[in-house]
Amino acid sequence: ANRYGAGAGAVCGTLCGAVLALFSNNIADVGVVCIGGMMAGFFAVLGRAASCLGFIAPMAGISAFYSRQMLTNWQVLAGCLIYFLIPLSLLKEEKRIGKPLRRKETDIVCRQLVQMSESFKMLSNYFNDRNLMNKQAIAQAVKTSGASVEWIEKYNDSQKAIGAQFAQMGKMIQNTANQLKEVQIINSRQAKEITRNLKFHKIYAKRMTFFEYPSGRREVYMNVKTTKNHYVSAKEIVSCLNKETSRKWRMSSDCKNVINQTYADLVFEEEPRYQVFHGIARVTKFGEEVSGDSFSIKTLTNGRVLFCLSDGMGSGRKAYLESQMTLDLLEQLLETGFELEAATDFINHVLLFSRKDQHPTTLDICLLDLYTGEASLIKMGAPKSFLKRKNETQIIGNFQIPLGMIYERTYKACPMQFEDGDSYVMVTDGVLDQMNYRNGE
Repeated sequence: ANRYGAGAGAVCGTLCGAVLALFSNNIADVGVVCIGGMMAGFFAVLGRAASCLGFIAPMAGISAFYSRQMLTNWQVLAGCLIYFLIPLSLLKEEKRIGKPLRRKETDIVCRQLVQMSESFKMLSNYFNDRNLMNKQAIAQAVKTSGASVEWIEKYNDSQKAIGAQFAQMGKMIQNTANQLKEVQIINSRQAKEITRNLKFHKIYAKRMTFFEYPSGRREVYMNVKTTKNHYVSAKEIVSCLNKETSRKWRMSSDCKNVINQTYADLVFEEEPRYQVFHGIARVTKFGEEVSGDSFSIKTLTNGRVLFCLSDGMGSGRKAYLESQMTLDLLEQLLETGFELEAATDFINHVLLFSRKDQHPTTLDICLLDLYTGEASLIKMGAPKSFLKRKNETQIIGNFQIPLGMIYERTYKACPMQFEDGDSYVMVTDGVLDQMNYRNGE
C-alpha cells in the first residue's frame, strides 16, 4: 500500500484476509483486512505513522461488528512493527517504464485481471445476497441475540457497504483489463524519424513508443539521455514532437524538466483541446478563526480537473476539519480509479459508520475532461451553481441529500457540455445568504 497506493493495498488485504478466513472460518476477515489495506494506502502520503493508524483504526472499528477476535490479534501489531523496520529506500516506488507488451502477453495479463475481477464480484454477491436480512430476519435476530434493532440494522447496512466496495473494486479491475486490450501501439516508423532528429539536439533516445487510447488521445513513452557534460530542457523534445507529428504535446506532470547524461524515462501526452482558468474567493464568518467551508482544485490523470466545494456542519475549525477530510478522501478515491458516483457512495458510508451522531457534509463536484469539454456534476446538499454562456446565465443543479445522513442513497452524476468562453461559478450557501437570493432570481 505504501509503494503502490490504495488499490494494491486493497488487493493484498483481500489475499491476506482470505488466508485468515481459512483458519478462523469467518468470511468477514476478507473485507476487514481489505479495507485496512485500502486505508493504509490512502494515508501513506502522510508518513508511516499515519499509514499504520489508517490501517489499524478501520480494522478495529469494523472488527467490533464482525470478528472480535481480530481485536486481540497480535499479528496486526507485529506487521506494523515490521513495516517500521523496513528501510525507506525499499518503500519508495521506482517509476520505470518497461518494454511494450506483445499482444500475446497482453492477453494473458488481461485474462488474469478478468479472473480477479470475477472474484471480487463473487465476494460482492456474497455480502449482498447471502447475509443481508429482511425485516422478519431482523426481528428474529433481536429476539435471539438480545441486540437492539438499531445495532442489527447498522450491521446490515455495513454488510451492504462492504459488498458495494467489493463490486467497485471488481469494476475497476475490469476497466483496467478493457483499457489494456484497447490501447494500441502505433507509429513505429515515426518514432525512428523522431529519434534521428533528436540527435541533432544531442539527445539520444534508446526507446520510444507511441500509445493511442480508444478516445483517440495519445501518449509517448521514451528513454533518453544527452552527451557528456551537456544538459537539455525537455521542452526541446516537445518542440520536436510538435513538428514531426503535427500535433500539440506537453510533458507529463511527473516528468524531469532537464535531461542529463543518465538515461531517464519520460512521458509526454497530447495537449488537451481546452484550458481552464480558475480562482477562489472567500470570507471567514465573523468571530471564527477559520471557515467551515473547504475547496479543492486538483488536476487528475487523463486530462481531468476536479473542482469541489464542501460545507461542514456548523462553522469554525470543527466544520473545516470535517469538510477538508471529505475532500481529501474524494481526491484519493478518484486518483485510485474509483468512478465519481462510487466515490461519493463510499464517502457517505465512511461518514455514516465512523460517527455516532449525524454530521451532514455538503459536496459540490464538477469533474471536467479537458480533452472533450464534458463534465460530470454532483450536488449533495449544495446550493445551485451558475453558468454564464455568452449573454445568458443558467442556474445549474438539483438538490440531493447531504452526505452522512442516510444509507439508501445513490448519487447520480449529471452530464454537462462546456463550450469555449463559458464561466462556471460554484458557491456555498453563505454567499447566497449575503445576496438575498430568492426563487432562482
